[in-house]
Amino acid sequence: MPTSRRRPSTKSRASGPQVSARIGAFIVQVAAARGVDAGRLMAEAGFDPGGLDDAEARMPLAVEERLWDRAAALAGDPLFGLHAAAAIRPGAFDVLDYAVRTAPDLRAALQRLARYNRLVHDLASFQIVPDGEAVRIEHRFDTAGARPCRQASEFTLAALVVMAAQIGGGPVQPLAVELAHAAPGPVAAYRSVFGVTPRFGAPVSCLVLAAEVLDRPVPAAD
Repeated sequence: MPTSRRRPSTKSRASGPQVSARIGAFIVQVAAARGVDAGRLMAEAGFDPGGLDDAEARMPLAVEERLWDRAAALAGDPLFGLHAAAAIRPGAFDVLDYAVRTAPDLRAALQRLARYNRLVHDLASFQIVPDGEAVRIEHRFDTAGARPCRQASEFTLAALVVMAAQIGGGPVQPLAVELAHAAPGPVAAYRSVFGVTPRFGAPVSCLVLAAEVLDRPVPAAD
């Protein structure tokens, strides 16, 4: 009697830093919505299509970075990561998403993100740093000499603004945005997303919010 064989997970077939395949699925879905051939994108980036439906699948960090780069190239959008944040919807990142969106207020939501981000990424971390009447949300890799690729970094900070507005029930205006990479070109698109012009070439990528913003209650708190 024949037996079924389950495809081994991405994590079991690769070494090195891993990230949730949900990130890869999100990139593919956003690119496809913009007219990119999803099959070509996955093939060029080396992304296993099985990760599109498997909430527990992992993939190498290098595959995520290739997905961002190839999606930007195939979509003809050098700021693909920055623009992709607008496509975030509840449930996109499964358990982590649920934990963040059901916190009692935005401060607790960020604390949960910092605590549980390892569910989706082996290296990326968030640090919440008080700074007078403001709070810095710093995003980095916990490995010396390594840092997020530009597309991923811009997506992450833009996603923080988008999700904070979604779960807090109103627009969130950063006081400042800092990015650890050089400006790739004109900065008007960044002002459209963040409301401020980022500082480029900073020591670490971060979002600066007024401390009072973090006390905003979350309507969907559970």
